[in-house]
Amino acid sequence: MSETAKRAQQARKNARDRRLLALDVKRRDAQIESAVSDVAKRLRERDKARRAVQDAEDEIGKALRRVLAETVTINQAAELSGLTVAEVRRLSRRPPADEVIAPATD
Repeated sequence: MSETAKRAQQARKNARDRRLLALDVKRRDAQIESAVSDVAKRLRERDKARRAVQDAEDEIGKALRRVLAETVTINQAAELSGLTVAEVRRLSRRPPADEVIAPATD
C-alpha cells in the first residue's frame, strides 16, 4: 500500500471516528437533557404533594380544634383520631396557611 493510500485510509478512519464521537456527544446531551427535564417534573410533583399535605394538615388541625373545643382532652382526641398525642398537639396548634398572624406589639 502506498503512502498516499495509507494517509487516505487514515483520514477516512479519523473522519469516521469524529462522526461516531459527535453522535455519542449528541446522545449524551439528549440523555442529560431528558434527565434534567425529569428532575424538574419530579420537583413540581413534590411541591404539589407538599401543598396537598399542608392543606390536609390544616384541615385536620381545624377539626382537632373543634374536637378540643368540646372539652375533650388531648389524650382523648389522640385516642379517638388514631393520632399520637404529639401529632394532636402539633396539628391543633398549627395556624392554617391562609390565616394571617398579626405581629405582636409591645
